[in-house]
Amino acid sequence: MEFTTRRTILRRARFRILCSLAVVTGTAAWTLVTGSRPGAASLLVLALLASAGLIGLRDLVRLRKPFRLRIDDDGITLRDAHLPWHHVESAMLYYPPITDRVPRSADEAPPVPPKPRLVLTLVPGVVLPRRSAVLGSGGRSYTVLNCEDLDQPIPDLADALRRHAGPRLESAPPGVLPPGPVDVVDPRRGGPERVFTAGRAAWLRSLLLLTATTAVAVPLAVVAGPPLWPILTLVEMFLVFQAVLHRRRLLRLRVGPAGIGVREATEDEVFLRWEQLSAVTCGRVPGRTDRHPWLAVYSAPGAELGIDRSDVVDGHQLYVLLRLDHLPDRGRGVPDAIRAFAADRYADADAAPD
Repeated sequence: MEFTTRRTILRRARFRILCSLAVVTGTAAWTLVTGSRPGAASLLVLALLASAGLIGLRDLVRLRKPFRLRIDDDGITLRDAHLPWHHVESAMLYYPPITDRVPRSADEAPPVPPKPRLVLTLVPGVVLPRRSAVLGSGGRSYTVLNCEDLDQPIPDLADALRRHAGPRLESAPPGVLPPGPVDVVDPRRGGPERVFTAGRAAWLRSLLLLTATTAVAVPLAVVAGPPLWPILTLVEMFLVFQAVLHRRRLLRLRVGPAGIGVREATEDEVFLRWEQLSAVTCGRVPGRTDRHPWLAVYSAPGAELGIDRSDVVDGHQLYVLLRLDHLPDRGRGVPDAIRAFAADRYADADAAPD
């Protein structure tokens, strides 16, 4: 399958150049007509827009270089080389971490995650005539495509890699699962769906928090007097609401032939299909200091789960779903349920190195 970048780069370059020219020209015309002198802020904005225009011109210059990416049974064909599959140690869609600032409030939208890059790690002794970056302990690793430039959808690229790269496709961190394709889940395997409900534990925790807050709030209200009463009343009403909500709508985890469903007490259920997941772990989360067991998943290459990812581990998207110790028996039956339906996707997080 052939993949191209010309349309995306050309559209982006035209947009940057036209916006830059329009604003810079309009500002210059306004300055000449009114005779006013632009301030420091206006000059800074103009400089940024001019930079955007220069970036657009650089993209147009990039289009003069031929680009080629073909993925088939014979290997990967690039502009300057052909790599048969026995020259490729691994192929992966590498997701860079989010470097933008975090949202200031819950109402502010989170930063948009950058799109992945196609990274090839070649066997020792095989090189490409370009700059390389070593990502692992194998041969040289090369970024051959930034999916920001890709004309075709990213799932098409992922499907081509799954179909032709076979066991060389890295779909999860090597410390979690070895490279290789995951099986198509048979809906007849594993038996009926298994449901884990938090039971009374979450409600008892909310009730305990309500009781402790009341024990502290009442003496404070007596000492502070009427000015503090409205605030304490609102806090108590919120805690009562949380306790009632946890009692009426408990935390629930479903593991079945189609996938995994997680419903928090205060949120709608999130359902993830098996084909969207490359690995499922139970245990500690990489990079976190707490020792609580968590249910976490790694998305399949090119799959978008529709929820905010928690982290990026070795270029793979990690989503932390829930704390297992909030389930009955600390969620000890969850690993067996996952193995029953998708054994090739399960990995014990406590046994894997951080």
